[in-house]
Amino acid sequence: EDTVTVNSNGLPHFPLQAITPNDLEAQEHAWTFPLHPELAAERTDIPLLGTVAIAINGCPIYGPNEAAFPDPFGDPIYNGITDWNQGHTGGSGDYHFHALSTQTFYPEHPEGEPSPILGYSLDGFPIYGPHGCVDIACEEVVKFESSWEVTGDPTTYAWDNHVCTADSCEEASGTKLDRCNGRVGPDGGYRYHATEGFPYVLGCYTGAGVAGGGGGGQGGNPTGPAPCSQESDCAGECPEGSQGCTCHTTPMNNQICVPTCTTAEDCPETANGGAMNCTQLGVCVPAGGPPGGGP
Repeated sequence: EDTVTVNSNGLPHFPLQAITPNDLEAQEHAWTFPLHPELAAERTDIPLLGTVAIAINGCPIYGPNEAAFPDPFGDPIYNGITDWNQGHTGGSGDYHFHALSTQTFYPEHPEGEPSPILGYSLDGFPIYGPHGCVDIACEEVVKFESSWEVTGDPTTYAWDNHVCTADSCEEASGTKLDRCNGRVGPDGGYRYHATEGFPYVLGCYTGAGVAGGGGGGQGGNPTGPAPCSQESDCAGECPEGSQGCTCHTTPMNNQICVPTCTTAEDCPETANGGAMNCTQLGVCVPAGGPPGGGP
């Protein structure tokens, strides 16, 4: 009555164009998200790595950055390491998208017409293609755009080289979406839109009750890491077995407590038993899927 469960083998519905050296393998994905999504009191970060949403073909959608290799947390679209459907296979053989194209799912969809739903965020809100109705009668259709701006070279550390500071970042305005890449439609319902520019699908979560599952990331831990403002706030806040615990600034400029590390062996498991990687910044982040996951 309250949730949607998606089970998928993760195999795409189109011929694979090999971009990475990883062979495609069937997966055992299982995700759960709210059937009746609600807006949260505050926006929250998407995982740095792993599943943030699910495409309508049952393949996971990742955020707009890679893992530590080959380009340290760089923008995979900018770096040209995705196929013509804007995805690729990860280290565990899992196919995942980093951006979405309407033509991938609806090759005959007329250009400029209102876009169909291409997927669902793990907070339950739908993800449409870039075109949408301005009014309830849909007499005007526009192409929506990201409010994020490129500030540096996103070859590496994509989040450090983009900012969202426009007025539309807080509330979508005109053709510009909010910082999460979404807007409230003319029917009063919230929805995300896939865009040509960063962050491509999701910049953050607008909805409450992210349950996660399946492809890794921070899913399965709805409460998330403890917030902090200084190092002392993190005493005892990291998972058991952590080498240390530090106050770290996330891509959304929130501060959370995360384990410190020198190598991946220093990192504990996530709350749902997943693996973590040690970044060049010396902090542990959830691996991009099952152990061995990544670009």
